Amino acid sequence: MDQVSKSKVFFDGLLPGGVHRMRNNTYIKIMGALDNSAESKLVDRVQLLAVVKKVVKEWDEMPNAKVDIQLRTALEDPASNLEVVCPGSLYANPFPIMLRCNKCGVLNYHQPYKSEKEMAESAKKRINNVNVIPCFRSDCNGVMKQNAYVAIHRCGNMTPIDIPFKIRSIKNLGFSSQSGSFLNSFFYDVDSKKQLAHALQQKCESCKNEFDISSKQGRPASGSDILYPHFIQYLSLKEETAKLVSKTSALVETQEDLANAITSTLIGLSDAEALAQLMEDILNGESGDSESLIEQLAAKKIERDGYQDHKNSMPEAMFNSIMDNANQLIDDLEKKLGRSSGRYREVRDYFPESTVINQLGSTRRAIEAALLPYDYKLERDTLAKQVEREVDPIRKDALIQDVAILNNRYGIREIAHYRAINVVLACYGYTRELRPAVEEGEGVAHPPTTLNGFEDQVQSSLAGKRIVYALPAQTEAIQVHLDPCRILIWCIEQAGWADPGNITTRNRQKAHAYLLANSLALQLEPSEVILQTKDLPLHDSAPFHLMHTISHCLISTIKRHTGYDEKRVMEYLIPMDLSIILYVASVQNYTAGGLLGMFNHHLKDWFDEASNYAFNCIFDPLCSDRGASCSGCIQTVMGCETFNHGLSRSYLHGGRVDEEDNMIIKQGFWGS
Repeated sequence: MDQVSKSKVFFDGLLPGGVHRMRNNTYIKIMGALDNSAESKLVDRVQLLAVVKKVVKEWDEMPNAKVDIQLRTALEDPASNLEVVCPGSLYANPFPIMLRCNKCGVLNYHQPYKSEKEMAESAKKRINNVNVIPCFRSDCNGVMKQNAYVAIHRCGNMTPIDIPFKIRSIKNLGFSSQSGSFLNSFFYDVDSKKQLAHALQQKCESCKNEFDISSKQGRPASGSDILYPHFIQYLSLKEETAKLVSKTSALVETQEDLANAITSTLIGLSDAEALAQLMEDILNGESGDSESLIEQLAAKKIERDGYQDHKNSMPEAMFNSIMDNANQLIDDLEKKLGRSSGRYREVRDYFPESTVINQLGSTRRAIEAALLPYDYKLERDTLAKQVEREVDPIRKDALIQDVAILNNRYGIREIAHYRAINVVLACYGYTRELRPAVEEGEGVAHPPTTLNGFEDQVQSSLAGKRIVYALPAQTEAIQVHLDPCRILIWCIEQAGWADPGNITTRNRQKAHAYLLANSLALQLEPSEVILQTKDLPLHDSAPFHLMHTISHCLISTIKRHTGYDEKRVMEYLIPMDLSIILYVASVQNYTAGGLLGMFNHHLKDWFDEASNYAFNCIFDPLCSDRGASCSGCIQTVMGCETFNHGLSRSYLHGGRVDEEDNMIIKQGFWGS
């Protein structure tokens, strides 16, 4: 399979363990993928491994979930047991090999004691000059087609449907699926028409657990529910910065200043450059104690001032040299004080619970958000800078008006454009269920849903290893920062939040901190939100769902302003930063600059259209009555980390947020 786009490989499940239906209606199983070595060099393995380990650990901690022992082993010893592959061409075999006559229903190549390879070679020999396999029965002129049902278990095993041992010896064994439902399917004797056994599966041949009525005893081979690839996407920081993050991540729990600095940078009390410098100082052992440095600085200033008493008693050149030396020492101490232990202690005053700071300090996406402006400062432009450098007075006035509308009407604090940013999309494993099965009561237990690693069954060099498939891209992006003051006021007025007073609602740093402290969803990476907030009141997560809804509306209306189809634009939510990154999912490391054109000329028009888009749905009034979120409006097919969970147009223009009326918004965030 050479003519397959890389994004299709990921999003259509064309990875080992997946099945694909070809244009000629035959079915194939993906066996492996040839590595694109040029692209794989662009993937920082250290960053990738750190992210993968975290999400696999999170899966393992979920109820009724487990991680396959071979994937676990590969992550413990990645140098020997793990390979990163950027998929090029795919390897595939026909699957399932079990064939069924389209006329008489007789089965062929269903012997379980023969390998798939043996049966495929045997079937190949019977292909005639019109590229079909005729029925082997002399009195039948039918054609053999794949019996495209497979049995899938939560452990990850997938096989053609199993035939009970007692009927395998029947000469002309047939299969019937009445009404197209596997639940009504059965095996029968083609000659006598006698029904022999139902086709429902009993035990998984791999884990030996029984199939239950809710499991996938028989599914169409190309169904969308037979393979769920597990994705991660992350911003790939530049090499030097990435090394800092990797080396200091393990120190967050013991280095109070590091968590303080990350949080301080997030809410705007300090800058990203100072955070990067602190990381370097911690690694180099140069982070001194602030109290000691303050004493040294005071003493040195007194010493310097004392030199003034001797100014007239020494040559001018000597005096100037002494003063220059003293000022240099003072300057060095002041810089060191700025990076010293305790420098970021002030941020603790903004959070009543230190656990929030510790949570943010250990969250990958929070660290990315804090360091992003520093890491990509040469590639980053902002709307504020655009206004500042505009020399044409008419154009400048128009820009200022647009900025005012974006701020006042749409609650936007800042918008930035990145002409080049590194993004990695990776697939580290798969399950046969979307999420672990929920226990249904005492005595009704389901086998755990297993997260399996990918295995290449073709290339001998990859034998025994588990594979992470990665798709790196250097692409353009646009980042939208929401105004924390506007969000907080809206949460108070529309989501029933307690009012902390004007001192907080009118101060950007305090408002941001209050939002983080009072909404668990904003502290988490998007993939964690569904699970960890499901038992909390809906209004607690309102800021996150609001931000997520804005993201989807912007994506849905981006084509007219950029030329990019909405399926080419991916979202990257950074809840703790109250920001949305939209980037072009380019796998050629080339983009046409459509986001730049929009950034320079059409930002207000884009938001105007997104706002209008959020008013209506083709399925209204039904959609609005059921929470104002469906595939006809803001739900996307690809790339949503929360599987469209929690979205609602009502957050923007008012109305029901969910069908159960747990929350009704009187005035949306973009309301008049």
